[in-house]
Amino acid sequence: MIARPTVAAGFGFVFVVVVSGCVHGSGAWDEKALSYLLSVQQEDGGFSEAGSEGDYVTTLWVGIALQAQPSPSSALDRADAFLRLRASHPPGTTLSDSNRASLTLLYAAWAGADARDFGGQDLVASVEAHQNATGAVGNLPNENLIGALALASAVGVESETAWAACGWLDALVWESRTVSHDGWYVATAIQAVAACREAVDGELVDEGLGLLETFRHDAGGFSAREGGPADASTTANAVQALRAVGNEPGSEWESLIVGLQQESGAVAFRADVAAPLIKTTAEVLLAQRSGLAPS
Repeated sequence: MIARPTVAAGFGFVFVVVVSGCVHGSGAWDEKALSYLLSVQQEDGGFSEAGSEGDYVTTLWVGIALQAQPSPSSALDRADAFLRLRASHPPGTTLSDSNRASLTLLYAAWAGADARDFGGQDLVASVEAHQNATGAVGNLPNENLIGALALASAVGVESETAWAACGWLDALVWESRTVSHDGWYVATAIQAVAACREAVDGELVDEGLGLLETFRHDAGGFSAREGGPADASTTANAVQALRAVGNEPGSEWESLIVGLQQESGAVAFRADVAAPLIKTTAEVLLAQRSGLAPS
């Protein structure tokens, strides 16, 4: 999907800092996390790690997380206006990247918005423009994960383009080392396969769940690399993946999140790597409420 937020690579910019002031007490961690997200909304309606101008991709993640909350706030309306404006001005440039185009389409599917007219842009066509001859969205295996999930969620698996993107999953998803050797990508792939269920082999889910278990920690968290340290982002995505296929993830994973929560309410990526705080916090809130695929 999108590039996983790690020290080495990220979807957008990643800042490496040492975590301090984590919260280890009782209380509703999700309420604190939501309060933190609302506190970092900028005047333009977007969300950003620092500064006064909202970041488009960060705002997409927060927007999806806010939509999953029981009572979406006015902050969501402001974020939506920001996203529509950025998608249309300058025309089309925001959607020229396959990851941004796919995530925007997924956001619109979550919102129940007209994906054919989002800020004057046809989001479905924007994602389809990134499909290659194999049907995959983008040029890298991980790019097609969110592409297939977005198309299946927005226009249905039966559409020609969604079926083609799902077809790539059916043929190659676990053959890709980029996907199968990364816990975050495995979790995303499971969600994409679940959304594409009618177009893929049913055994793909079981294979994916087996792979996901290799990244699980006894304490309930999940790591990006087999045997590596558990992190909040991969854990949140794994929880979403389990729910996407009807498996209850339990509550042990929340202990990791509480241990990584800072005084501000933000959830750090890992004990030694805080940022991207906003995206990670949005991911864990989304996991607590639902998952990437719209319900």
